[in-house]
This record gives sequence, structure tokens and C-alpha cells, in this order.
Amino acid sequence: MYQVTESIVERGTFAVTSPHDVGDNARSIPGQDERGYAKYGIGQSLAAIPMYIVSGLLLEPLLPIAEVHDEYGNQRLGARIYGTALTNALLGGAAVALTWLLARAVGYSRRTALIPALLLAFATPLTHYAATFLSEPLTMFALLATIYSLVRATSVDHTSLSEGPPVGAAPRADPAS
Repeated sequence: MYQVTESIVERGTFAVTSPHDVGDNARSIPGQDERGYAKYGIGQSLAAIPMYIVSGLLLEPLLPIAEVHDEYGNQRLGARIYGTALTNALLGGAAVALTWLLARAVGYSRRTALIPALLLAFATPLTHYAATFLSEPLTMFALLATIYSLVRATSVDHTSLSEGPPVGAAPRADPAS
């Protein structure tokens, strides 16, 4: 998924440099145009674009970590790859905050709303997934944003301007969900 993010920003295409006939977990799937494409959904790659750009502007000058590439040209180490990987930490934190907001929106007190938020943060695999580049934190955030938007849109005193985008984002994060 990092390769797709890199490819979108650097080359303006979804095609990746990994070969499809050899390689490890970064192996691509051949497209009709004979170029390689990732076998994962596009959502995580799109969500990581801001952190990819920010990492290139801020982290690379501040953290002079040598970039390491594999024999197929895929970056395996470097400041930009570490910075881009923070996407899920931000999404995980946002999911916890959204859980608190959702609990408040359905009528719980501030104190009581902390319980589901803290349970999500510390009693589920969210912490593990937030440290990876898998699509689970994005999917969770998109689903929570959808539920929160629907709750806000159906309340008498509030209307939500954001009820559409999260609904479309959840299936793109992980096609299997």
C-alpha cells in the first residue's frame, strides 16, 4: 500500500514497481496493461498521501535516515516511510476521539463517554493495528464517522454536513469488509 501511495504522488499512477512473478509480500498483481498493481484496496493508499507529503517535507530533512530499497526498487527504510506509517496512529487516535463524540451524541455524559473511548484504545487490537500499515484503523474510522454522521443527522437539533463522504470511504479501505 505504501508503494501505491508513493506511485500516486511521485508518478501520478496506481501502478507499482514490484514485479508480479517474483518477490515477497510486496509482489504485485499484473494488470491488463502488463504493469503491476497492488492487491489491496485503494483507501489506505489515498489516506496516506498527506503523511507521505508531510514526511518528505519535514521528516527527511530532520531525520537523515539512509533510504534502503530492495532489489525491485521498493523502499524498505527511510524517514518518509516511517512518517507515512504514522497515518494509522493518527487514524486510531481519531477513532478513539470519534467514539467519545459518538457516545456524547447519543446522550452519555462526558465521564461515561470516556468508558467506550478508553475501552477502544486499550482493550481492543486497535493499538496493534495503529502501529501497522494495514487498513483496519481507516475502516474503523470511516465506519465510526458514518455512524456519528447518521446520529447527528437524525437528531432534532443538529444536521450533519459530513454524512456522505464517510459512507463511501469505508468499502474502499478494505474490499473484503
